Amino acid sequence: MNQRNNPQAKTGTSLKPRMAGLLCLTSLLSILAALLDFVVPVALSAFLEQYAAGIQDSLWAFAGFFLVLCLFSYLAKMLLNRLFRVHAVRFKTMQHSELYERLLRTEYCYLTEQEPTYLSERIAICANTLYDVYVEGVSKGVVAIATVLTAFLLVLRQKPVVAFFLAALFVLQVLGYKKLNQELQRRSMELQKKTAACFKDMLSITRQVDYIKQEGNQARILSMLHPFIERLHEENAGVNYFARNISTTLSAGIRLLQNLVYVYTAVLLAQGRMDTAEFVLISMASSLYMSGLGSLVSWNLGLRDLRGVKEFIRELEAHQEPEGKEPLGCVETIRFEIESLGYGDTLLVEHGRLEAKRGECMLLSGDSGTGKTTLMKALLKFFPVSTIFINGIDIKDIKTADIRKRIQFLSQNIPIMPGTIEDNLRMGRQVGKEQWEELQRKPFLQKFYALPEGLKTVVLENGSNLSGGDKQKLALARLYLERPDVIILDESTNSMEESTSYELLQEIRQEFSDSIIFLISHDSRLQGLCQRIIRLEGRRLIPLTPGFPDNQSQSCL
Repeated sequence: MNQRNNPQAKTGTSLKPRMAGLLCLTSLLSILAALLDFVVPVALSAFLEQYAAGIQDSLWAFAGFFLVLCLFSYLAKMLLNRLFRVHAVRFKTMQHSELYERLLRTEYCYLTEQEPTYLSERIAICANTLYDVYVEGVSKGVVAIATVLTAFLLVLRQKPVVAFFLAALFVLQVLGYKKLNQELQRRSMELQKKTAACFKDMLSITRQVDYIKQEGNQARILSMLHPFIERLHEENAGVNYFARNISTTLSAGIRLLQNLVYVYTAVLLAQGRMDTAEFVLISMASSLYMSGLGSLVSWNLGLRDLRGVKEFIRELEAHQEPEGKEPLGCVETIRFEIESLGYGDTLLVEHGRLEAKRGECMLLSGDSGTGKTTLMKALLKFFPVSTIFINGIDIKDIKTADIRKRIQFLSQNIPIMPGTIEDNLRMGRQVGKEQWEELQRKPFLQKFYALPEGLKTVVLENGSNLSGGDKQKLALARLYLERPDVIILDESTNSMEESTSYELLQEIRQEFSDSIIFLISHDSRLQGLCQRIIRLEGRRLIPLTPGFPDNQSQSCL
């Protein structure tokens, strides 16, 4: 199958410097907005000192300065919100694409065992977590550090004793929540996995639209969904309950220290050991300090999900497909010399010998479950098997992308994507005008062109507005856009009428006479299209004589 153009893959690398620039800009604006918050208590303190000294004409000047300052602070924060929105779209798109790129390169067995729905849910969680920690989190963390440090220095300059209380508050909050964070990291990793699994199971039920609508008793559907819904919220509630309990205890101690600061400064003011200007400055600076400390702790708590993200990324990297280095040109010959092939503990093919040359059409028959599809998937490097040779080169040494570019495998499960019929023909390819004109001349596609919207007709989820035969026709039409060297058709016309199926396969046989074609089918009528017939039986590949209704064996390899 041809590699499809991925605009995001091309632009992902170029986006990174721009992302770094945006991150610096948002951090600077965040610091500016935080510093503007400090100007108010400092200016107010200076104004009160002047007012106490009898300088009355500074009132209007301060009022004007205060309004201008509020306006600048508002504009800075609005601009910051705008940048965060731009940041969110670009960063999450980039991370989503990079994680999907890793996912698409993972081993076939890993993908099928973990299930794509579950993995996609994990990717969405990872992209959001990375944004929260590295984009908004970094900006908030920088601002929190700047706020805490500036407020502490202001208070320390005025009243060292109050600064001592603030330092104790810092130790209690940071160390206390750090301990909480360590436990939450472990629990959050498990929560991410369980949440994704619940969503996957719920989707596997809700996507069965035909069954849901024909079921007279909706309570049955709800009873199937209920365990997953309950488990989802039970897992979330368990983690939140633990976090709230520890948080409540820490908050009680923190609130006690905060009240001590307020009581101490109030006593100093009442005793005349602190003037009003000093009291206002310390009170407002302490408030900003506590706010910044809360943001710092909140950002630190956000790191608990980061460990789960890193674990998932390492898991993807550990299951990347092995890659060969040899390029592959036009496929002339394919040779199977398989000693053993299967999956898990199931052995399907043993001592399998088979050779196909360009221009040959081969029928592969056998009972269900004997390994016909697995054998063909091995050719595409879906399984780690050696001793399959293309043009005399072992496939483990050939670039995987080159193999899949030259071979088109149409399985029984036809891929139908969101979008229009045209999108499902294109499948991300760049299609020229002549190719569209060629498709328009194909009789088996006239039904689609005759629709009111033609190829612009929207395909509903899972192709629910298409019949099984329609889906197979779309899949076969993709061959004319792909022009592969090797075609594997795995029961690819079994949903069509017999006459239509045979005529269409006959046309494909003639159109792709220079290609190697493998037909996997139980339909004996297809023998007339093939030069060779191979039966997979008893873990052996057995060549049969074409044209014999009893499938008389020539010899056993």
